[in-house]
Amino acid sequence: MAPVCPPLLPLPPVYRVPYLSPPSDAPLSSSFWSSVPSTAPFVDISTDVVPRFSTTAQVVYDDWGVHFLGSLSEPNVWFNLTDDQVVIFQDNDFEVFLDASSTTHNYKESELNANANLWTLALAKAYGDGGYENSTRVMSPGFDALSYGALRGSAVSPPSCANDPGAAPCGGWRSYLGLPFEAVLLNSTTDRDARVPNVPPPKPGSIWRCDFSRVEWRVLTQSGQYVKDPAYPNEDNWVWAPTGVVNIHEPERWGILSFAGPDGAGGEDELSDYLALFGLRDRAMQIYYAQHAYASDNNGTFAGDAALLAPYYPAGEDAIGGCGEAVAIELGEGGAAFVATVELEGLGSAAVDQERFLTARGEGGESAVPYR
Repeated sequence: MAPVCPPLLPLPPVYRVPYLSPPSDAPLSSSFWSSVPSTAPFVDISTDVVPRFSTTAQVVYDDWGVHFLGSLSEPNVWFNLTDDQVVIFQDNDFEVFLDASSTTHNYKESELNANANLWTLALAKAYGDGGYENSTRVMSPGFDALSYGALRGSAVSPPSCANDPGAAPCGGWRSYLGLPFEAVLLNSTTDRDARVPNVPPPKPGSIWRCDFSRVEWRVLTQSGQYVKDPAYPNEDNWVWAPTGVVNIHEPERWGILSFAGPDGAGGEDELSDYLALFGLRDRAMQIYYAQHAYASDNNGTFAGDAALLAPYYPAGEDAIGGCGEAVAIELGEGGAAFVATVELEGLGSAAVDQERFLTARGEGGESAVPYR
């Protein structure tokens, strides 16, 4: 029996994605989505405060791409923005984040308001690691999933309730997003030691990382219109998988999409294998955070000896070593870069670099990024 190395943090939520296609002429069809499992209700991104309104998401996939439905309870449905490729979270919105390679790199973000206006962007890496927005909002050429044929839609309940305080309370709104694989998988490759091959479309057994977020602003009614409440200058952030901080761009904390067959079965073994290595992934990320804290105290130079990092582990000095795992750190660029590997004989290994590029492999070198 393979050794066990339990995670340091709670496992993120898992959603089993069935192979199904929503009706092309009615992608928001209640009769279709009623048969698709929902996520657990969203929670606050960083606290135990229970969100004021309920939010859930549903996911299916087919040969074309992946389809999402967000269901948002909302007594006051409103929107100001009417253009695409603008900062949609200035309105209340539903957001989808997808990391198809499960490495924290080359992920996609999509945001929709109640009017179905869409902003999509691609990030080579998280903002905290030097990443930046790639979208037609800020550059030309830039990423825009609509140019690849992305689909979107919204349905307010009742339809006349949007932007009409006199019709409140509304029931809420639903948000549909269809992303073709050509857009989702764009740039999901790397040439770094061939650690991650090109990412093909998913099949039963594939694993993606994903999070959903809802931005919610408090509003008042003035002169028959909704306006943001100045007493609450900051929005609420409600998510499927909490990151523990008010920052959704922590991809290692996102939830898990486990792709299945039409009946929701298939891929169970691959999911089990992926979860078995989560403790090693957690420990690799402890080293990542400790390295950056250490470097901030040492003129930007990373540590070559794991013993120097013990005071900096977010989970405490004993975060590493409890499973009998070994740590190896390779420095580069005069100490300005590193690759850290956490390995437990009989189980596998996880590796991370200074830009949060994260991989895990089972014993014998078999990739634990099972999208092949």
